[in-house]
Formats: sequence, C-alpha cells, structure tokens
Amino acid sequence: MKRISIAVVILVLCAITIIACAKPAPTTPAVTPAKPATSVSPAQPSKPTPQYGGILKTISVGGPTTFGYPSESDPISATAGRVAIETLFYLDDKGSPLPRLATAWELGADGKSLTVKLRQGVMFHDGTTFNADAAKWNLDNEIALKRIDPITSVTVVDPYTIRLGMSQYSNVVYPTLAMGAGMISPTAVQKNGKEWARTNPVATGPFKFVEFKRDTSLKYEKFADYWEKGRPYLDGYEIAYFADQTTAAIAFEAGQAHIFSSTSAKVASDLKTKGFTVRGMPGMVMLLTSDSANSDSPFFNKKVREAVEYAIDKASIVNAIGYGFMYPTNQLCPKEYLGYNTDIQSRNYDPAKAKALLTEAGYPTGFKTKLMARTTDDQNAIVAIQTFLKAVGIDVTLDITDRARYEDTRTKGWKNGLIYGATGADINMNQRISADLGAGVVYWVSLARPASWQPALNESMAAIDVEARKAKMGALMKVGFDEAFVTPLWVSNDTGAIAKGVNVNYLTFHKIMWKHTEAWLSK
Repeated sequence: MKRISIAVVILVLCAITIIACAKPAPTTPAVTPAKPATSVSPAQPSKPTPQYGGILKTISVGGPTTFGYPSESDPISATAGRVAIETLFYLDDKGSPLPRLATAWELGADGKSLTVKLRQGVMFHDGTTFNADAAKWNLDNEIALKRIDPITSVTVVDPYTIRLGMSQYSNVVYPTLAMGAGMISPTAVQKNGKEWARTNPVATGPFKFVEFKRDTSLKYEKFADYWEKGRPYLDGYEIAYFADQTTAAIAFEAGQAHIFSSTSAKVASDLKTKGFTVRGMPGMVMLLTSDSANSDSPFFNKKVREAVEYAIDKASIVNAIGYGFMYPTNQLCPKEYLGYNTDIQSRNYDPAKAKALLTEAGYPTGFKTKLMARTTDDQNAIVAIQTFLKAVGIDVTLDITDRARYEDTRTKGWKNGLIYGATGADINMNQRISADLGAGVVYWVSLARPASWQPALNESMAAIDVEARKAKMGALMKVGFDEAFVTPLWVSNDTGAIAKGVNVNYLTFHKIMWKHTEAWLSK
C-alpha cells in the first residue's frame, strides 16, 4: 500500500476588534402630512409554477444489485429502487411520520401495537391493488429477515387496515417503515420469482421500471395511474452509473445529467466553484473504536481512550480533507439532528493533556498498537491519525485491509487495537445507533458498552413525543462522552451537485426521503 503523508499546519489567528463610535444623528422635527400616507407592501417574488415533461437524468458512482426486492436491498440499491417503490410513511425533518401509503395510525395503549390505515385507490404497476394483504406480505418478508425490529407480527384487520405487533414500543418503528420496508406487488413476485424481482421492481411509485443494465444504467418512465393526481411532473427518471468520481464529474460537466449524486468532497468543492448548486447533509459520523472489552488491553482504561481523543487534531484533518463538507464532532449525533447535545465540552486537541492521561493510566512512555482501516477509507486521514497518536507516545502500525477482512474482524473481535469506522447519520439517530452500537449487535464486538449506555439508549428509543426524544438522545450523547465510549472524529456529509433549471428537494433534509413526485425541469 502506498502511504500518503499529510502536513498538519496549525494556524494561529489573531482577532482584532474594531470599535466604531459615532455621534448621535440630529433629531428631525416631526412633520404631519396633509393627507394620510398609504402603506404599500413590497412585492413578494412569485413561486415558479412547476412544468410538466422531460426526463430527469442522474449520475452516480457504483450501481445497485437487488433494487427491486426491498427486503434484500443494501443502501445503494434501496436508493435506486426508491424511484419506483414507496413505503408506508414519509418523515419530517425531526423524524416524525407523515402520510404516504398509510393515511392514519394509532399507537396502542400499551405501546406494543400500531394500527395503520392504508390509502385506498392505489394500484401497483402491474395493475393489481395495493391493500392490507399486500402490505402484510411485504412486512412479513421484512420480519423474517429481522429487518424491521421491533415489529414482530402483522395482522389484517380489514381490507385497508393492518395492526403491527411490537415486542416493545420504539420510536425507530417510524423511520424503519419510512426508509425500508418498501411495498412491491406480491402477484408480480409470485408470478416471476424472487430472482427476477431483484432487478424488476413492480410497485406503487410515480415511476415504473423500464430497463436495467448492470453498472451502466437504470431507466424508469412515468406511471400514468399513479395515485397522487397531477404527479409526477416528469416523464421519466434515468440513472447512469460510472466507475469513478473523475469520469462521472466530466460527464456531469458536459451536461449529460441534471444531478450528480454522492459526489466526493473534493468533486463537490470543484463543482461548487464552477457555479453548480451543491448540497450536503450528514451522511456518516466517523469514529475510532477500541478493544475496550479486553481487560489486558490499554484501551480498557478510560483515561487511555480520553488520551486518544485529546491527541488527535480533528480540525486540522477536516480542513485538509473535508473541502468544507466535514466538521469535527464530539458526539455521535450530528448537530443538524434532534438530540445533539450543545452542553458537551469537547476534548479539543491537547497533546500535553493526552500525555498526562497516559501517564496516569500507567503508560508514561506510551505503548504500541494497531489501527485497522479499509482500502476505501481516506488514507490521508488514517495517516494523520497515526501521526498525531505517535506524537503522544501511542506507536500505531497501520493495518489497511479489504472490506471482507475488515467486516470479519469487527464482527468476530480484535485485541490491542483501534478500528476506523462510522455509524450512519439518520433523522432519528436512535435507528443507526441501536443498529450499530447497541448491546448485542454483531458489530464492534470487542468494544465494551458502558453499563449506563444501553439503559440510556432504551430510554431514548422509548420516547414518544419529539421533545422527550430530543432530551433522551441528548442524555445518551452525554453518557457516550463521559465514558469515552468511542472516539467521535468528524461528520462527513453526503453531497450532490445539481445543474441549473432543475427543481428538486434532493438533499434538503434527507438523502433517501426526497420526493421524486415534486421534481420538475425548467424549459
């Protein structure tokens, strides 16, 4: 592996405060007009009227696999399939449910059931009817693969009502049903088979599947019988897949697409400089996990874990590799999302403090360890972390590996080492944290969960209203910080570029939940 070094320059900025003093203006005598004056409000700019027609073209790096069968879809595939496949709910910017294929819902008194009224008059692309039986078929598939915890059962109450049984109430039920558990036609799958369905979505969405060429393109056309009258505005939606960011950017700049999704930070910065609209939203919270569960590991000692965070100059790394689309963080919840705790005081870069903590922990001269990362991770960031840790006495050997070995290590365990990784950023962070860092999950098995961690997470997931969820998530973030549970590094944004004349809410608050029905092209 070619090792890439990074020069870290610490700039000391001197703030100069200029106080401008001015004499009071002379008082103007009041003048009574001969006639009452007429107040005229300034004209408000009119909102553009959406236009019909056109095919929205998107460029993406890396293609989908099972985008037509939601219960087996990975995130990339789910995003590609979302053009055709709808779910029961939308989410608002706080992660609360909004109507979609569900029109109303009621939580049971014991919190262990959710009764959902389904939208009537909805048709799948094959002409069959969406109803309670179809919803149950789809949700049963998800339950079988344990993809929609805490839902354990689905009962058909009447043709357009289902009741979801839950092991316990959890507010992640809404984002789980909004971002996963897509509704596809049971008839189409039973007729053609699961293998066919994986790349042939037959659903209820505004666009229906036309053609898929693996690693090349995916095409949809307008669904004339879509349930929301007057939508969509577009005649079609197409995605072109490229192998790398460079060739994708060249194609986008040449006008081959309206949207370039999932750009790198550097490409996003370049395109922004060239006048394209660039949007970003939290995508991943990057972090370091340690083998804190092993009593013979240096990281078993909390002071060592604290020392690691004090040793790393997060700001300088972000400035070097982020291009304005990353920011340092001290917690797992991005500042844009509900539950970010503003009261947490960061462990800012302080190598002297790091050395003192190592001495207190019994490592006055430091120790040797390893840092595992993937070949696809930013190697500049990895080398920078190694450099900062070595400066305080933690002598790190890099272990850069492929994805298969990386996943095997973090699911089976490791000793005396750190692993560079991430947790996803979602509107309701309970969803990602419980899946990645909750007790009993298959990831990060050598990472000790503090005794107070899971109880705090349970309380956060049990909160019903928004304000309670905000408070409980904030409390969970404080537990994580106080215990130096993991080392939060920075929030990395998902970014995308948009050409002129394209009217979309893509990446305005969530990368998956944007509304394809509202997109339109100016002519």
